[in-house]
Amino acid sequence: MRDVNHGWFIRYTHANGASMMFLVMFAHIARGMYFRAYLAPRQKVWYSGVIILIGTMASAFLGYVLPWGQMGYWGATVITNLFTTIPFIGQSLTKLLWGDYVVGDATLGRFATIHMYLPIAVGGMTMYHIYEAHKHGSSNPIAIDHADNVRFHPYFTYKDTMSLIFYLMLFTILVCYYPNLLGHPENYIEADPMSTPKHIVPEWYFLPLYAILRAIPSKVGGAALMLGAILILFTIPKLDSWALSKASLFNWRFTTLFFLFMNSILILGYLGTQNPVYWHLYLARICTGIYFGYYAFLPILNLIDLYFFENKKEKAKEHLIDLKKSIMYYIKIIFKTIKNTFTRSVTFVRNLSPSEAWIGYHKVAFKYYFIQGIYIWYTIGLFFIFGYHYGRADPIVLIEVHDAIINFIMQCPKYLCPFHWQN
Repeated sequence: MRDVNHGWFIRYTHANGASMMFLVMFAHIARGMYFRAYLAPRQKVWYSGVIILIGTMASAFLGYVLPWGQMGYWGATVITNLFTTIPFIGQSLTKLLWGDYVVGDATLGRFATIHMYLPIAVGGMTMYHIYEAHKHGSSNPIAIDHADNVRFHPYFTYKDTMSLIFYLMLFTILVCYYPNLLGHPENYIEADPMSTPKHIVPEWYFLPLYAILRAIPSKVGGAALMLGAILILFTIPKLDSWALSKASLFNWRFTTLFFLFMNSILILGYLGTQNPVYWHLYLARICTGIYFGYYAFLPILNLIDLYFFENKKEKAKEHLIDLKKSIMYYIKIIFKTIKNTFTRSVTFVRNLSPSEAWIGYHKVAFKYYFIQGIYIWYTIGLFFIFGYHYGRADPIVLIEVHDAIINFIMQCPKYLCPFHWQN
């Protein structure tokens, strides 16, 4: 930034512009969650918005590495190493991202290319997001959809203009007076593979996810929860589909639950900046439980509203019966799957020849157990995905999906699917 005229302004505008963009994006998502803007008929608006969030976060992470500072280098090392937790292809995928055996020049070239092209895809998804938003119109705090709407100009034009002026004032002060307020001083030190920073801290918009990652002692579990914390946003329109009204302003129970949810995110953000001592980790695990518990409690809250506050006990009982049937159906599938897995494993091991048993037993058995594990977790996933539909999903459709995936597994190449070896 010192070799170009006004390079400091370009760099600080770009870096702080990313932070300001995330600030507006998080506020936009929080408002949509509070006013339940994700409910029908605006589910596609929500889904496209979550995709935009994921693409923006990926682009921001790649851009943070490009200055080749200490914090960016070691942040890339930590995050890319999480790909090694993927069975079979993890090591190969990590080396593909690195372009080498460690994070180096080849990695920098790959990240720079993706960082430039990924915003184009995000821009296309943004256009689709706006199209879907205009297709059904915007929601409102009192959740009443009617045709008697006010004109966009001059009412919303003036309102948005005032918001834009305030935003630009804050942005200008941040760039010109406090350009490094949201950054980390160690990122000005050139990347050194031989010197690890005492405390690796990502950018502020990744801090809650970083706290979730560190809260779990298992590397695989932490990576899965960190990824799940983002992907679970796709489930909200289904989990909260029983809401009798989108007007959260008049539902103190939902407001209280949402207040706990938002505070857990803020606390996780703070804990992401602290050293991982015992009480920090303990508090991070509590906040992680509150974060995921919010999504699990949404359907329960709707049932409580139906049964106790809306005087619709019969409807609530019908939903409970459907929920019980759905849960029992998938519990039977899970136990049947575990039983079949054990039976096939014993049969497979007994049919091994002595050479296979002594030379290649561990590799062969691991691949076999891995495929069986995919099948088990696929079944558990079906339970969580379709079970939360409270029995409204057609069982015939679920059976067809189940059979289609099993047929796919059975048709895998021999080196991936041991089912063929038994024949």
